[in-house]
Amino acid sequence: MPIFKQKIDVMGFVNRETGEDQGFDKPYLLIIKDIGDDEGMLENEIGDDYQEFTGTVGMRGRRVVFDYLCQRLGSFDMIHSYVLSGNIPLGKEVSIYSFIRLCITRYFAQSNNSITLEELEGLAYQTSNIDPEKFDLDVLFQRECG
Repeated sequence: MPIFKQKIDVMGFVNRETGEDQGFDKPYLLIIKDIGDDEGMLENEIGDDYQEFTGTVGMRGRRVVFDYLCQRLGSFDMIHSYVLSGNIPLGKEVSIYSFIRLCITRYFAQSNNSITLEELEGLAYQTSNIDPEKFDLDVLFQRECG
């Protein structure tokens, strides 16, 4: 028999009675890899590959993150840079490409986005130095955002 009969949220972002947003913006952490920064791939003493990032940015609010990334498109590797948040834990991080694509298609579909999906895809291949014949961005997006 459980100790608690029902689960109660101590803190919520949405008022359950009115359905209104409480005004709390979810925190996001961006881990950004510069274009062509392959020197970060090092081999440690046990032989596993790891990557060092020098650029991290903490922000609050999905729209703020989306606008920040759109203003800086082309200045970072979109496939090997990541977004983490409360709902995106370490180990389940999402590439910046997938985050922007999700924002364009789901969250900000009705707004006048400054970038189209075709432009986003072209930039992703260009900034990440990946061959479009060998790497499918749709598969990456489905794997990360399901």
